[in-house]
Amino acid sequence: MLFLIGRLAFRRRDPELMRIMHFGIAVWLVVEALFSAYLGVYFNVGVDIAVFLLFTIPMRGIIHSMKQSAGKKPDTEPTLH
Repeated sequence: MLFLIGRLAFRRRDPELMRIMHFGIAVWLVVEALFSAYLGVYFNVGVDIAVFLLFTIPMRGIIHSMKQSAGKKPDTEPTLH
């Protein structure tokens, strides 16, 4: 589901869909980290934190740049190959 939302968000260049996707990833990783900690798999908690940071840093930049260019109309439509 997140894959489909992400694909649509990039295609439409929609910052709101990107925020929703980022929130979904964050909730998924928090829940996974909580269960991992409960079960004593502390290594996976560290992996979840690292994955969250790897997603968060670029996503925040992408969302910020999309919000800045939201008022501007692109010269050409983006194409997917």
